[in-house]
Amino acid sequence: MEEIDEKLRYLINTTNNNSTGFDVNSIRLYDDQIKELQIRQSEIPDVIQFEVTIPGFKPSLTLYRPSHIAPPLSTLLYMPGGGFVIDAKNYASPLSLLSKQSGFQICVINYPLAPENKFPTAHDHCIEITKKILDNPSLIGASETKLSIAGDSSGGNIVAIILNELTSDYIEKINSQTLIYPMLDATLSHDSISIYGKGFGFTKEKIEWYFSQYLEKNSNLKDPKVSPFFTPKLRSDMPPTFIASASHDPLIDEALAYGEKFKVKSLPVETKIYPGVIHGFFQMTALLSQSQKLIEDISTFITTHNSK
Repeated sequence: MEEIDEKLRYLINTTNNNSTGFDVNSIRLYDDQIKELQIRQSEIPDVIQFEVTIPGFKPSLTLYRPSHIAPPLSTLLYMPGGGFVIDAKNYASPLSLLSKQSGFQICVINYPLAPENKFPTAHDHCIEITKKILDNPSLIGASETKLSIAGDSSGGNIVAIILNELTSDYIEKINSQTLIYPMLDATLSHDSISIYGKGFGFTKEKIEWYFSQYLEKNSNLKDPKVSPFFTPKLRSDMPPTFIASASHDPLIDEALAYGEKFKVKSLPVETKIYPGVIHGFFQMTALLSQSQKLIEDISTFITTHNSK
């Protein structure tokens, strides 16, 4: 087994020895500790953050925009992770860095959280907002021809489902799809769930708990609207896709297997494993060089595929 990054050892040991238990308030408060591992947003120049409200939808959208570029802008629609339970306030650092590096506006589609809002609330909300923006990019100052989509963890689950469900007239408006260690299989049946599901921060028990907060009891875990891994047939017009995985993540096998489905269908896909890191490393911008590398790779990917 590949060695874990030395900078993560203390973090993992602290997580293992100081479990908060699985209750919503504790999980949400514990997530705030990620800020200690991030480059402060105040240290990232030339990027502004503000909120945009679309009538009829709550919560509002959060935008990270290069301050020196006027609309309309190349735009990445972003579905944040957090197990459907945690909000996106701790994404300011990586998304500001991504905006600065790529020159893209990053539009975070904040969605109603579980357990207060059960399945399919988050998915339906994100699909409807995505369609509204694709229909009228000027709502957020986006370019009509330079729109891409991305998400991490549970947000990657939502993105994968959106790309499988949107009609072709919407898909043709999306230049690329990026999935960062996505939650694709609620059955937790891949080998890496057992290999990395204990002792690496993001445990099998925690993944089960997250899904249980969002899904109703006795949900069909193989429903493609729950687990996009089980989508029976990938669409032929799928945009270029980048799938990023952490080497010590229980979700790595399902992400790689999903990528293989693209390759079997000769769909444009790139998969990459980032060595020595764990689930959530995208947000650890001050701690890990691999976080910075992932941001660089996403920037390269979305700028390379910024037109049809």
